[in-house]
Amino acid sequence: MNDKFIKNPFWYLFGPMLSYWLIGVAVQFFTEVFLLVPQVGEMVKESLVSGVTSQEQIMQMVMSKSGELYKVLLNHQVEILAIGALFTIPVTFYFFHTDRKREKALLLPQTQKAKAVNYIWLLIFGVVTCIGLNALSFISSIALYSSEYQETSQILYTPAFPIQLVCLGIIVPAAEELIFRGVLFKRVRTVGSFKKAAMFSALLFGMSHGNIVQLIFALILGMFLAYAYEKYGSLIAPLLLHMIVNITSLLLTETGAFHWLSAKASRLAAITVFCAFIGSIMFVMIQRIEEHVEIVISKDDNITTK
Repeated sequence: MNDKFIKNPFWYLFGPMLSYWLIGVAVQFFTEVFLLVPQVGEMVKESLVSGVTSQEQIMQMVMSKSGELYKVLLNHQVEILAIGALFTIPVTFYFFHTDRKREKALLLPQTQKAKAVNYIWLLIFGVVTCIGLNALSFISSIALYSSEYQETSQILYTPAFPIQLVCLGIIVPAAEELIFRGVLFKRVRTVGSFKKAAMFSALLFGMSHGNIVQLIFALILGMFLAYAYEKYGSLIAPLLLHMIVNITSLLLTETGAFHWLSAKASRLAAITVFCAFIGSIMFVMIQRIEEHVEIVISKDDNITTK
């Protein structure tokens, strides 16, 4: 690693992730406390009205209704997650912006962005990738063997659909792409190969989802997201791809399309083949996008390309 660029390799790679995690957890904790205070207040008021006055008895009554409090938190987990993610964005954007400034100051190669028309292939690829991966999960029945995944799915689809779209379709992908691709992938890519950077960011991305089904899904998706960033030369590419995948999943779940799809094995087989075919075509189209022109700024301020 370049000592001029990286003074502390461990903090350089894991410091942003630690900051992201600590901020997210802290904000989620205080959000949960904010949600529970009114509920606990009502319980205390009921205790006083019923004649319970000792602190110990009040605490026992509150603890006896802990199931109600837990249900309140479960019903608002998506909003809590989104609020936590929202608070991480300014910090991770600071890392992202600082890294770009440092790269320019150290005369590191900068890349041109892909043309806007090429994002069409990415949009179609995102839709068929989402459907295809879900179809494969239905065929393998892997979701049936993970109680954690089933519980997570139930929680994620509890809020009203507009809340799901805003929180899971926009806010969470934006926060995740800033940290996992904008900062972590890019930092490893600056000093290493694409494969190493993509695998590093995809593994951390997958592990952050907490259950085996989402880990596998996120690991595969994470590699595609890293490739999109590499190929398009802009964080907009993985951000857009991530949002399209999430929104497609939310829409097909809300409309019952996934339920209809999984009702017959023949449908699953047909849609899996179709998505693999279209996805392969879109991936080839993305591969054929004209390679970025690397702009190298020399010390005498002459600009060369290669």
